[in-house]
Amino acid sequence: MKEFVSILSILLSEAGFRPPNGFTADLSAGWIIRPAGGPDLVVEERDDERPHFLQTQRLNISYRAERDLSAVEASIVIGLKEALLRIEREHPGAITSILALAAAGGRTLIGGSDAAATMSEMTAQDSWQGRPPDHLVRLTTACHQRCLFCNTNRSAPDFARTRPAVERRLDDLVRAGAAEVCFTGGEPTLVSDLVDDMAMATSLGLSVALQTNGVKLADPGFAQILKDAGLNRVLVSLHSHRESVSAQLTGVKGDLEKTLVGIFEAHAAGLTVVTNTVITTLNHQDLPDLVSLFEPRGGTFAGAISQMVFSFMAPVARGKKNLAIMARIREVLPELEVAVATAHRVGLRPTIPSICGAPLCALGPEVARFSTELAAAQAGTLAPDRTFLATCADCLYRDRCSGIWKIYLERYGDREFRPIREPIEPTDGLAVVGR
Repeated sequence: MKEFVSILSILLSEAGFRPPNGFTADLSAGWIIRPAGGPDLVVEERDDERPHFLQTQRLNISYRAERDLSAVEASIVIGLKEALLRIEREHPGAITSILALAAAGGRTLIGGSDAAATMSEMTAQDSWQGRPPDHLVRLTTACHQRCLFCNTNRSAPDFARTRPAVERRLDDLVRAGAAEVCFTGGEPTLVSDLVDDMAMATSLGLSVALQTNGVKLADPGFAQILKDAGLNRVLVSLHSHRESVSAQLTGVKGDLEKTLVGIFEAHAAGLTVVTNTVITTLNHQDLPDLVSLFEPRGGTFAGAISQMVFSFMAPVARGKKNLAIMARIREVLPELEVAVATAHRVGLRPTIPSICGAPLCALGPEVARFSTELAAAQAGTLAPDRTFLATCADCLYRDRCSGIWKIYLERYGDREFRPIREPIEPTDGLAVVGR
């Protein structure tokens, strides 16, 4: 084992992986590379269906961080990919051995200029260090649905799959002064400890929210159990009022009815219910009728929800494999404008989330005024798969924009994006569960 550890360290270094402050690697919990001062980098056997940030011929590479990578951190991940590609070409047997050892549970090795660090010190860096940028705690990647646009990815919010990890995340949120935690996944209602996790969060003084497809909420009494454990708000994924469209998007027939019943049960239990609809080429025409379903007067589920979130499909994870349903923004605006105007008129608080929305300039003023990006103080580090145009420098909202998906630009071009020169007046109350 000792000889193998030395070989791995040498292979990575000689292949060009040399982070500025060195790195450690841990094979006891899979294959994890820890650049000093940066997020954990997770290396696994390649599987296109699993969440990942980058890939080589044989490996998935992801990172654990509740934020976007900085430019320096992104360059480190890219450097790791390049090093692994070299090892794959020159020492293919080493990759096989490393994967086998990681799967079996190996031992820790120390490499690079940070060789004097102890593993206990490195393990302490596995938390959010009291500075989580949002309130998500991702409990699982498992889900019984297979949504075509699913963007669950380890390059998104950090995962907390064990009780100690959940405790650390919650403690970090409390130390950071957060008022709320939102449990998400995958599908968090599949996690057996969800009720206990909510009770723990409540005992720490945190308000509790949940992101879910709503199916489990249809079980008699389940919504009340969550309410009793401390749940206050629930964000339910609802992508169409038509079974045929819903089943096509989620990959499961019959779940739409369960989701709608789940919404009703959550409302009946006294929970604040918010719906989230991911806009695609398959469902954008349904948006106005979906709003009508919940109109306080006359809607089938009148009064069951208080807010409607309209998100845009992200071309990552499974969504990256289904780009045919990624809608062109300007082609969905007619229905989206009607939907947000109607929702606003009847008090359903339409919201376009910032990072899961679209740039303000492409939305037009009638929709952009419902975007949470208007209220953002400043955007985080630009994600590696997003970019800005040269003309973006002249936009009033450049400092708070999340950028444009590079894949979107490759598919549809840049004609929809023009710098905004006149201020947009936002609406009030644009808070949204999760992001």
